[in-house]
Amino acid sequence: MKKMEYLARRLALAVLVLLSVSVITFVISRVVPSNPAALWVGPHPTREQIAAAEIKLGLDKPVYAQYFRYMNDLLHGDLGVSVESHQPILTDLKTYLPATLELVVTGMIMAVVIGIPLGVLSGARKGSLLDHTSRLLAVAGVSVPTFWMGLLLQFFFFGKLKIGRLVDW
Repeated sequence: MKKMEYLARRLALAVLVLLSVSVITFVISRVVPSNPAALWVGPHPTREQIAAAEIKLGLDKPVYAQYFRYMNDLLHGDLGVSVESHQPILTDLKTYLPATLELVVTGMIMAVVIGIPLGVLSGARKGSLLDHTSRLLAVAGVSVPTFWMGLLLQFFFFGKLKIGRLVDW
């Protein structure tokens, strides 16, 4: 019976976490851009354009009604419409997900192919130059912001080693 109690508690916590995340994302989507309708219309909107966008986006309704619509749409698989492209979010996900997965899989393969052998060699030669260098690279790789690391890697591989020009993109 302990397993069933544990499972029930975990499921209840999962529901609570999902509900909390939905409230946080709803609030952020309404607060951060300050006025989603003005952002939707574009630069230099008129009052009439903003009012029409508020009606189209359902922002003219009370906040609780907006939240219930938001939850209903989420539960039916509708992630909404992008403020940038004015297309459904699922369309944007289908467009950009393959490239994202390609980068993730390539990064994971590189991490495994380089990281595991380097970790084994460093463990076998504890205190050596290889151990210290690999530790320094690992800490730097985790500590440096990803956008900066990306720029450095682009500069190194494409700028200096000219590797990107060998592949037909």
